[in-house]
Amino acid sequence: MTKVLSTSEPLFDSWIIAANNGSVMKAFSNVSISPITQDFAVGFVLRSVENEGSARVLHATAPDEVSYADAAQYILSLMGRPSELLWRAESDGLPDGGVVGPHAALGLSNPRDASVPSLSAIRMYFDSAAH
Repeated sequence: MTKVLSTSEPLFDSWIIAANNGSVMKAFSNVSISPITQDFAVGFVLRSVENEGSARVLHATAPDEVSYADAAQYILSLMGRPSELLWRAESDGLPDGGVVGPHAALGLSNPRDASVPSLSAIRMYFDSAAH
């Protein structure tokens, strides 16, 4: 599974705190995520268990992807905060020397399991966290 948004996301929460304090937040513009909600992830796993008779590899992501910088910008807009509070940075790679992949959204194992778009999942997280 891709990034599952639970009830607490330390990175998103740090952005919200920074925005509330009028501080600049840093987010990568060249690293993408395809977040799904915790409710969607649980439902996907339950539906997959129901079909346990067929051995297969399962994969679930949002139908699109968004950069961390675009996610941070969206959170700023939900909060009514100025875009100047966002510093769009570029990642040089992963801490272990790996390469940052160009795409996170790979699709779903079963199209009937369609998730919500990335920004909708972020909005659901934001609304549920009561920020």
